[in-house]
Amino acid sequence: MNLKAPLKYHLMDNRKAIIIFYIVILFVIGLAFSFAFSSTVTGDPSLVSIQIAGVDGATMIFLFIVGLNSFKERFRMFIQNGISRKTMFVSFILSTAIISVGMALISCFLVILGKLSVLSNEQISFQGMFEQIYGYQTFFKELFFLVCAYMAVIVIGYFITVLYYRMNKGGKIAVSVGAPAFLIVGLPIIDYSLAGGAINNAIAFAFAYSFGLYNGANPYYGMFTCLCTFAVLSGLVWLLMRKAVIKD
Repeated sequence: MNLKAPLKYHLMDNRKAIIIFYIVILFVIGLAFSFAFSSTVTGDPSLVSIQIAGVDGATMIFLFIVGLNSFKERFRMFIQNGISRKTMFVSFILSTAIISVGMALISCFLVILGKLSVLSNEQISFQGMFEQIYGYQTFFKELFFLVCAYMAVIVIGYFITVLYYRMNKGGKIAVSVGAPAFLIVGLPIIDYSLAGGAINNAIAFAFAYSFGLYNGANPYYGMFTCLCTFAVLSGLVWLLMRKAVIKD
């Protein structure tokens, strides 16, 4: 199994999008800082209370989109160049881990630099999504949680696009229309009229418990949940990929 070429392709193919993403993030952070500090100078108290948060959350959304756009063209190109499906799958998993570790490190350091930048200004606060959810934790807990979360969101996006790739046109329409309609309209009606809100409460409890938010805030629960999500969906991706054929 020659992993070097497909692994390098996975990483290089995402490089431009990652660079653009961080340029946008730095621009937004810089704009927020400029606005806050300029407002401080003017002395207008209504303008100087600013909270900058969610750099790691924005990264999760970006990586989910990366996962959504990482299969079809690469699959076609790899097949045409004689690369096996197993090699594609393993190289994708490795690239996911590398990208997740790298972007988790960047997210952690951006939060640290942001906090250092606002130490002398009480009107500005800088927090990451992780701290908003779990409160202050050690650097390594935050880093490991973000690695697990980033790996999970990439594979979620990848699984969705591979699943759609394997469906016929009717299946795609049925899932695209039926799933949102059921979740947004059908499930709330069933929950309200038949279950008395029990379904919504059960979902909320399951989510809170699986991410360690029930009876305290324990990030290890969230790490475990993300790793399980990554492992299960990776297995399903392989089952879908192993017999996939090239489509127009």
